[in-house]
Amino acid sequence: IIDIVDRVEKPTVFLDIGGFFSEIVNELDNKLGRNFRGIVEDTENGLQKYEKMGINFPFVSVARSPLKESEDAMVGQAITFSAEALLRQHNVLINGLRVGVIGYGKIGKSVAQNIRQKQGNVSIHDIDNIRLTHAFSSGLPIFDKDRILRESDAICLATGSASLSGEDYSKLKNGCWVFSVTSSDDEMDKRWLEANYNKEQISPYAIRYSRDNHHFYLLNDGNAINFIHGSTVGDFILLVHAEILVAAH
Repeated sequence: IIDIVDRVEKPTVFLDIGGFFSEIVNELDNKLGRNFRGIVEDTENGLQKYEKMGINFPFVSVARSPLKESEDAMVGQAITFSAEALLRQHNVLINGLRVGVIGYGKIGKSVAQNIRQKQGNVSIHDIDNIRLTHAFSSGLPIFDKDRILRESDAICLATGSASLSGEDYSKLKNGCWVFSVTSSDDEMDKRWLEANYNKEQISPYAIRYSRDNHHFYLLNDGNAINFIHGSTVGDFILLVHAEILVAAH
C-alpha cells in the first residue's frame, strides 16, 4: 500500500472496506500531507477498528446508515444459503440443528431470522444488552457465551471483533460446525488454534480441527462463507456504492 501511496500526486480520499488502512493511517497522513483528504469506510468491523484507534482525520462511515440495512439483510440471506449448501455436502441439514449466533448486529440478526425460517433452532449471544432484548422480543432464546459454545451443533460468528480465542475452542460441542460472516483475522484467533489443534482438510471448504478426544469443523478457513457462492446481494448494494461516492465527495 505504501508503495502505491508514494505515487499519489493529487488530493486523495481512500475508500476502505474492512478497516485495512486503519493501522497505517498516520503513515498516509505523513507521506501525503495535504493530499491525504480522509477515509470513507464501508463496513461495521472496519468502523470499529477506526473507533478503537481514535479518529483525528476526515472520516465518514456508511456502516450504520439506513441504506446499508438492505444490503446487510441480503448478506445474511447469502450467508445462510452458503452455510446450508456446505452443510448439505457433509450430510448435515439445518432442519432441527441447534445453531448459535454470536453477535446480533444487522447481519447476525438476518442470519438468525433466515436460519429460523429453515427450521433451525437458533439461540443468540451478544455483549450488548439492548441487542439481546431485541432478540428476546423476537422470540429467540438468549444464552451466555459458554452455553452457546457447549450446546450448539453449528455456530455463526458475527461480531467482527474476535469472538473466538484461546480456550474458547475447547468449549465447542464435539463435532460443531463453525462459520463466519467476515474475515478470520477479525473474528477469531487462528494462531492459537493452529498451534494447539491438529488440522485436516476434509473437503474444499471444510477443515477438521482435533485435539485429544475433541474435534470441530471450520468452514472456508474462518472467512466469510457467502463469497464462496458469489456473495450476490442484488442491486441493493448500488445504493451503498452511491452513498460511498457521495461521502467521498
